Amino acid sequence: MISRLAVILAAVLPLCGTIVLADPILSIDVTVAAGEDVGDAFAAAKSIGATAASVPIFWDDIEPNEGEYAPKDNWPLAVNALLPWTGFDFTLTFAPIDTVADRRPADLQGLAWDDPAVITRFASHMDTMLQRLQSLHVIAVSVGNEVDAFITTDADAAAYTRFFIAARAHIHQTRPDLPVGVKLTFGGLISNPARWAALIDESDAVMVTYYPLNADFSIRPASDAAGDIDALVALAAGKPLWLLETGYPSGGCNASEDDQRNFAVALKDAMRRHHQAIALLSWTFLTDLPDDRVATLTDYYGVQTDCFARYLQSLGLRRVDGSAKPALAAMSKD
Repeated sequence: MISRLAVILAAVLPLCGTIVLADPILSIDVTVAAGEDVGDAFAAAKSIGATAASVPIFWDDIEPNEGEYAPKDNWPLAVNALLPWTGFDFTLTFAPIDTVADRRPADLQGLAWDDPAVITRFASHMDTMLQRLQSLHVIAVSVGNEVDAFITTDADAAAYTRFFIAARAHIHQTRPDLPVGVKLTFGGLISNPARWAALIDESDAVMVTYYPLNADFSIRPASDAAGDIDALVALAAGKPLWLLETGYPSGGCNASEDDQRNFAVALKDAMRRHHQAIALLSWTFLTDLPDDRVATLTDYYGVQTDCFARYLQSLGLRRVDGSAKPALAAMSKD
């Protein structure tokens, strides 16, 4: 839901059979503490064993008008220049859909997802971004962020699957070994696997965001994590599982810092039990979000409830001042 480039920087393939993987990669969505610079934040992430981070790319941020490359503040230049020195690998999320929003350029909105104009323009968009971010070591690509929250019919899911097939084929023309999938929510995938079965069949990996939430954004018990991860691994059916966002609020409704630590422990246990199935686990966020950032996000998502705001604000492994919560040590990679 909330892996956004503004947070990261402002707080500055089909495969068959069972895939045997090395130990899962630990990734962190790096947000900085008050008074901290980006380098120190990445160093803090590295100190617990993280070797990867994420970069989301919103199509209408890059191309606000047809054929126009005009990103605000030219952030791709900054990313390409500054992030490689971290030594981290990166997952990219190309987001024609971002959870609640259609992020296509205005002239393409309203067209079917598999319209040739959408497919052709998106291929050009991906080429532009991969070229401008060529200094990043990219290890996976997601075509969309939590698309099941936006697409609510089987017909639209089928059209998006056809759009994805074209996008994946285009990426593989130049990067045939790069895993490409689509980020779905845990709830959407588990509750309606049939809707997304064709898309997963065409994906190189199963890509998921996992926050154990109730419908009102109150938090479920940390102990639920074991069964939830088991269910995802079973659903992946031998394809690599990329947990591209996961987290647990320390101050959300029904949650505490001890609960967050217990969730981190449960995730690490799941990584050990399923080390041959889970390719990557990415924790969102390194640091809690400040009030102004939370206000921006609640407006963006259109959810103005106390539980949602508290959930967003307290996902960090560190408090907003940079001090460690118990989950930071619990999440450290052995």
